[in-house]
Amino acid sequence: MALVPFLDEALSYPIFAIIAIGGAAFVGLLHGYIIGKAIVSRFDIIYRHAKPFSILFGVLFLTNGLLSLPRFSSPDKIRLSVLFDSAQPSAFADFMFDIIGVGSGLIAILAISLTVLGLVLLKIAPIRGTSKAFAIIVSGIVLVLTIQARFTYLSPSSFEILLYFMYQISIAVGVIIGMLRYKTKK
Repeated sequence: MALVPFLDEALSYPIFAIIAIGGAAFVGLLHGYIIGKAIVSRFDIIYRHAKPFSILFGVLFLTNGLLSLPRFSSPDKIRLSVLFDSAQPSAFADFMFDIIGVGSGLIAILAISLTVLGLVLLKIAPIRGTSKAFAIIVSGIVLVLTIQARFTYLSPSSFEILLYFMYQISIAVGVIIGMLRYKTKK
């Protein structure tokens, strides 16, 4: 069953599906643009060398998107009953590692690092008002959907996976555009 089941019927119509794909791409581009602008506005060295850094950050965000796609499409389900049924003292530690996602190795570390980087940049960068609110709200919605996929019996449908893929790819492109465009504005 899909993560957002009440949209399944509406998204079966081609026009609504195209609008949803375009919306996901637009939201990702805008989110990436805000993050790219935050990176350049906060660090002077990146401003001076915008092209190589924009490519580097674009590749980083693209790698994050591609590596997080399999985890989004078939999330490891976390069951609270495992914690309460086990008498082992290590069950709590295993449960916490599952929640954080640390047991997944490099993929989890990259995803956690980029998420923390994005939140820290939004905190310390001179980005205010609606841009900051937009980035935080979009990040919150993605977080809620990811948590819903991990803690409930719901799994993302193939269309939701496509929307997530478009969103992640658009973030990477948006970061590149935001970094390069902000350099030309100064």
